[in-house]
This record gives sequence, C-alpha cells and structure tokens, in this order.
Amino acid sequence: MHRYRHRLRQTAWLIAMLAGLSGCGTAIARPSAGPVPVLAQGTVSVRDQVLTDNERRRTVNPDGYARKLAKLSEAPYSFFRGTSPLFYRRLFAALPASLRAAPAVIVHGDLHLENFTALPGADGVYYGIDDFDESLPGPASIDLIRCLSSIVVAYGDDESLLGAFLDGYRQGTDGRMATASVAITKLIRKQSNATQAEMLAKRTTATRPRQMKPGDATKALTPAQQATLQAAVAAGKLGGLDGLPCEDAVQRFAGTASLDLFRFEGVFGNGGDRDRIVEIKELLPSVLAGHLGTPSDDGARYRQAVRQFQGAAASPVSDTTFGNYRMLIRYRAACKDTVSPEDVGPGDRQAFLTDLGKITGAAHTRSGRGGALATFVDAQRALLIRTAQRQGNQSLNDYKAFGASRR
Repeated sequence: MHRYRHRLRQTAWLIAMLAGLSGCGTAIARPSAGPVPVLAQGTVSVRDQVLTDNERRRTVNPDGYARKLAKLSEAPYSFFRGTSPLFYRRLFAALPASLRAAPAVIVHGDLHLENFTALPGADGVYYGIDDFDESLPGPASIDLIRCLSSIVVAYGDDESLLGAFLDGYRQGTDGRMATASVAITKLIRKQSNATQAEMLAKRTTATRPRQMKPGDATKALTPAQQATLQAAVAAGKLGGLDGLPCEDAVQRFAGTASLDLFRFEGVFGNGGDRDRIVEIKELLPSVLAGHLGTPSDDGARYRQAVRQFQGAAASPVSDTTFGNYRMLIRYRAACKDTVSPEDVGPGDRQAFLTDLGKITGAAHTRSGRGGALATFVDAQRALLIRTAQRQGNQSLNDYKAFGASRR
C-alpha cells in the first residue's frame, strides 16, 4: 500500500506539472542503491535486478524509462553506464578493507571515460570532469575503481592501459597536468572555436522569439508548462537570468543512466545573439547513498562536487525545489563535447588514459590530501587493478545475461 501511495504522489506531481502548476515540497527520495539484497544476487537474474533498480521511473516517466531500457541493450559500454546500482552492489559486497580505507574526498560517484568533457575555464577551454549526480563524500578508491572498470569494458583488461590511468593519477596529485593525447588535443582545439551564436543556431530557430528545434530526443511543452518552468528557473536564482523571458522550452532525453530523469532545455532572452540556453535537470539522491550515507542537502553536495572537480572557474549551478523534485539549473556551455572511447586510436590510448588519470588526480587533490592519495595509489596499485578487472569483466558478463534473458 505504501508503494502504491508513493507512485500516486509521483504521478500526481507529473500531472500537476503538465497542467502548468507548481508547488513546493520535499524531494522524493530515490530508493536504496541496493533494492536487491546482495545475498540474493546469485538467484535473481541480472535483468530482474536492473528492472527493479529502475522501477521507480516506470510509471513516473514511462517514455524515459523505455528509452533507458533500450539504451542498456545497445552495447556493453551503454549497459555499464546505465547500471551503476548493480555495479556498486557487487563492489561493496567484496570491497577489500584496504581499498575501503582510501583517503576521503568528494567522490564523483560515476566516473567513467565519457564523463570527461570539454569545459570553459578561466584560461580557455580545457578537458575536465562533469556530471556530479552521484557525488558524495567517500573513499577515493570508488572513483578509481569505477573509471578503471570503464577502461576494461571499453578496451579490455590490459594492465598496461589500467596502469597508464594510475600513472596519470599519481602525476595529477603532484600537479603535473600537461596533456599529450591526440584525441583530447584535437577536441580542445575544435571546442575552443565554438561560439554562443553557433550553439544557438544549432539548437534553436532564427525566429523571434526563438524556438527550440524539435527532434527525436525532445518533447514539446505547452505555454502553460513553459511558464511553470520559467517560474522554477527564477526560483533557482541563476545569475544573469534576471528578467529574461523564456522564449521556448522542451523536455529533452539525454545521457544513459539519466534517460529516465526529467530534463528540460529552454532558451532565455529576446531573440538576439546574447540569448542563453538553460538546462534544467532532475536531481535524485546519490546511488551511493545506501553505501556511504545520505547528505542533508542534495543540491549542496552537487555544488560541493563542482567546486572540487572544476575549481574556482566552474560555471554557476543553481537548484530549486519544484513540486516534489529537486532540479539543477545551469547554462549550457557553447563548448560541450567528449572524446568517446571508440574515437581514440590504439596508438593514443596510453596517452589518453594517462591524461584522464592526471585530471582525476588533480581533482581529488583539491580535497587537500594529495600526499595521502599518492601514497595510497602507490601501495594499492595492484589491488585496484585486480578489483577493476573483476568489476569490468562482471559488467560485460551482466550485459550478455541481460540480453540473453530478453530472448
């Protein structure tokens, strides 16, 4: 009965939102990161575990839920990206004590090869880390194992590639940040020339007022819904938007793990080249909360992660309670692109992974524990690699089981 009432409350909010209404309330909590008991994993199919992990969204956002399940079936890396609850249940069930005792930082929580991206900085575009939905205070080993495991899924369990990432991490803790990857250099050069006008032309019409361009990954909103969205953005008090009208907005489906979250994109301004595109994205409690503890304020822990991973030059991020949901609000940067694993040639992979390690090590070092992090990686290198190999190969096997159980 409680679960039924919970779904009714979620559905009622969606109906209210679609009617152009808004309200105030506490954010609906994400179910525990371990809804399938660890001891039962051997008797519960992978597919049933994944469906249980995503059950919260089936009635709340059925379109996003269907898109996410389809995405999980596309490729092993997509499955890895979209099944972090399963990944972490397996990890924490067998996490060695020495890795659990790693120096504490703000962990990203879902660090993988495609969560590194081009970002605007004080000295121009740089390659960094974004998307902190799962961030929480915790042992640095969590990020290392998750990212190393993504390397296994993308490139196999070649120890030289895994070691390259850890070599880079060690350098990053010492402040050695020069990047050498051809793929990263090429992307940064391209994104450094990206302009606001080009982004507006790509994503909006040239009409006055502007309209968001429709596509397979968007859903139109009514004027009443757009007005509600503008009120939510105004409540978030994102700097630079004061008084600017929302010309148009759409619901957008993007990402992999976040495909079933509510996400909106709106263009604010007066039809000129200075118009801004604003992203509004639902923020749930971290999938790691069941393992590392629940913070009192999800918006605050997200902003804390932004500060650690992106530093003082980070773009502003705001949040607001909208209905029963916490929504993140930020500008869409003109430079926003990532290097996909398949875009990195075999001869560039060592340099690419070393660079990603440098970026991660430097970000963790902003916690003030660079020396302890370096000592930890030196001492636990072999165990980190073995643990990531186990986790990555298990994800590959889970992907096969997920697809096989569908037939």
